[in-house]
Amino acid sequence: MLSAMRKAASCLFGITMSWYLVPVHAEATATTTAASEFAAIRLANDIIAETQQLSRGNLLSRDEAGRAVDIAGDLAIVGVPFKVGPGFSGDIGTAYLYRYNGVQWVQIQQLDPGDLRDRDNYGASVAVDGDTVAIGAYNHAIGRGAVYVWQDVDGIWTLIDKLTAPSANAIEWFGWALDLDGDQLVVGATRRDLGATDAGAVFVFERNGGGWMYSETLGSASPVGSLELGYDVALDGDTLVVGSGPSFDRAEIFRKVGGSWIADTLLSDPGGGGLGSNFGFSVGVNGDKAVIGAPLYDAATNGGPSRIDAGAVYVYERDLGGWIETAVLTGDETEAGDRLGQSVDLAG
Repeated sequence: MLSAMRKAASCLFGITMSWYLVPVHAEATATTTAASEFAAIRLANDIIAETQQLSRGNLLSRDEAGRAVDIAGDLAIVGVPFKVGPGFSGDIGTAYLYRYNGVQWVQIQQLDPGDLRDRDNYGASVAVDGDTVAIGAYNHAIGRGAVYVWQDVDGIWTLIDKLTAPSANAIEWFGWALDLDGDQLVVGATRRDLGATDAGAVFVFERNGGGWMYSETLGSASPVGSLELGYDVALDGDTLVVGSGPSFDRAEIFRKVGGSWIADTLLSDPGGGGLGSNFGFSVGVNGDKAVIGAPLYDAATNGGPSRIDAGAVYVYERDLGGWIETAVLTGDETEAGDRLGQSVDLAG
């Protein structure tokens, strides 16, 4: 189990001393990580300094605990999108909220909105920032999707908003991905027909007083069928990075100017890892740095065959000339099929 945790931790890039949440006893597949348990891992100078296994006795491996996780300060949110609820036959999903008390992580609340139905997949995407948590249920209402926003109200986490896409149609998957930063929330709808069939879209919401209001819809600067823009999203201030689906090796960067979002840069797979690297499958951003995951990247091996689907993470930095690739991270110990970069984040 320690080996599995180390491998998972090696896939995370962030600040020097941080907590991370990872599944602990399952191998990643092309699109999922099946686990019934997850662990909090604390890194100090890239060395595992402390671990805590957060087991849930009522979870099964098929529940995919930890498919979506986020940590901010002393709060951690864990999505379990394939959990079957009492009285249901399908995957309604759930989410667990933890707080670090200075000694260990303690579950403080299970966040269930009460209106879930079979196959809603609530918990497929999660984000936490300050006293606010957002949880996506992309398959809610025949795939129209929904995002549930929770807030700490006098120590009790309370559902304050249920967000849906304007003019939503079935199977648009609003809530497939989301991110939260202060008073801004962005939500990916990968099957939205915007410019082309299933080209995808990102919906922007802003907090106004006590509620969240729809602001605008962002589409691809170069839409094509089945692009699935919004497969992953990462927001930091006035910068938004958006990934695309597995069929297209692309990511797009938007920036906020004068209160509105505009297309900034379209990034395509630079190559080097073989065709179909899934560049843009995952994204992260912090300040003037961005990371793009390419989990099907074929990593080179000195004097030996390529490590097929070992995965990679591309690092970009913003300067006066735009966004420039500065590094490709492949990991010293990755093996064929490891899919490094299936999930990424960036901080500090």
